[in-house]
Amino acid sequence: MSKPTLQNLTQAANYLVKSNRYTRLRNEIDSFVQSWSTVPKQYAGELSVLNPLIVLGVDHPDKYQKLLETVDAARKRAADTRRTDYQRDLMRKKRAREANAIALEEWTRGKRFTTTQREKFLHKQKQAWDDARVVFLKQNASDSTETRAAIARFWEMIDSELESQLAEVRQNNTPPAPPTRKKVVREARVG
Repeated sequence: MSKPTLQNLTQAANYLVKSNRYTRLRNEIDSFVQSWSTVPKQYAGELSVLNPLIVLGVDHPDKYQKLLETVDAARKRAADTRRTDYQRDLMRKKRAREANAIALEEWTRGKRFTTTQREKFLHKQKQAWDDARVVFLKQNASDSTETRAAIARFWEMIDSELESQLAEVRQNNTPPAPPTRKKVVREARVG
């Protein structure tokens, strides 16, 4: 394993900044770095330009993290990747919020949802959040320039509240039991 040069690291970082597969590649590189001591892996072909990042991650984890933070910042400044990353982050936060709301309700009830119950609960919860968001925006956003910041504050408030309530419930309660299935008895056809 040879020491990566500044030029090689720059090429690797630029490749990641421009890549459509950034998240997958970053996760792969992280897994290669973490599993290096047991199963060393490197890229071949077109992706071999990323190998210096793996070497840097194994030899200097702190420098590796700083370089990845720089790549993230560059992607946020780049017009062609900014929207994609922003949408992906929004959806990731939304899925985590929904998972926390479901977990909180299951822990509170003491048993897990069936798929149908989960869908109904999420539908009602989304309606409640939408109604609360409208009220919050009326109170906190006087014009369209403040709306985006107010929406971000609203979801941060919801997320922190969910996380704190979930932590409290998990500390004080037993885990939810799995859903019970209704036994369907079918009559035999005579005929």
